[in-house]
Amino acid sequence: MVMRSNRKRWLSPAAMLMPLVIASILLAQVTIVPRTVTTPNFDVDWSTTPAYKGTNSPDPEEIDTIHWSSTPPPSGPNLTNTFTSSTSCFNGDVEYFGNAWAPPDPQIGGTVLVGAGAQGTWAVGPDQKVIINSSALASNCTAGTAGPAVYAGVPVATEYQFWDNPAAQSSAGPWDRIKVTRQFTFATAFNPNVCGTNWCFRAYIPRLHPTSVFSEVLYPTPGSTVPASISVFSCPFGCTGVSAPGASTLTPPWDATKRWFAINAPSTNEGVIVTRISTSPADLWVDFDGGSDTNSSSILLLAPAGGFTGTVTEREMFCFYDLTTWPLAMRSAGMLPHACGQHRAP
Repeated sequence: MVMRSNRKRWLSPAAMLMPLVIASILLAQVTIVPRTVTTPNFDVDWSTTPAYKGTNSPDPEEIDTIHWSSTPPPSGPNLTNTFTSSTSCFNGDVEYFGNAWAPPDPQIGGTVLVGAGAQGTWAVGPDQKVIINSSALASNCTAGTAGPAVYAGVPVATEYQFWDNPAAQSSAGPWDRIKVTRQFTFATAFNPNVCGTNWCFRAYIPRLHPTSVFSEVLYPTPGSTVPASISVFSCPFGCTGVSAPGASTLTPPWDATKRWFAINAPSTNEGVIVTRISTSPADLWVDFDGGSDTNSSSILLLAPAGGFTGTVTEREMFCFYDLTTWPLAMRSAGMLPHACGQHRAP
């Protein structure tokens, strides 16, 4: 006879909590698979569509989708948009989150460093990073679709770093940000235009969509703690603090010593704070692009005497926010969230 006990078996509190702990740890981790990064707060996807010539590989630099939420998991609409093609370079005017251009716009003779005609490799790196190597060449475009843009054809290395969210917290933290390091290698002096007394280019162009929502740029100005605001619709060909091809003057000027600006949605007070880690000379470029319907404001690098030569590296932090992570009282005082200031960037 088999004896059965009617006594209940009680699990210890630690044993009962273990599945919850494991689930929390899994939820809090960064997962990187080919061309997709998922974190508790982000879902970022790079294009998997053949680019520009029909037979090319996908553009390794082209980010198609960004979902973010201050409260895990990432949700809501796609925050970015593209203007691209599998069979055309659109005269150089290929638009996506991650472009690098030298003004004026490519379709009127500007220079493409990252964008139309870009080919290369996308790889999973160590320490929750994505490593991309690319070069933009007119020869990667379907015949007749490359010009009048100029193609720099220089080696570009882009590194993205993401962060875990311990226990999937909803407060502001490093998990709300993406660190981008982009390195250009110029074998000869890169002098693409005339900006002020030297030359300039936009090393990394973020894009938030649609422009009707993300219509504003907030930025610090000299001598004031209250950030200035400007509508991107005031800058159809760009606004900046130095003379540049086609651009209007940015008024009031940007305080480059503060090293930040924000692409903002006035209706919801959501957006992204862009903070420079690099300290080389730069200005703010305010702009929008109609093809992708995006606010494409970015940092404008300014060349030293002699132009850009050798290795040029730009490091920036993209810190996404809403009213819970960047309250109005903080932004009105020119204060950034704790994890978003450049001095916080590892």
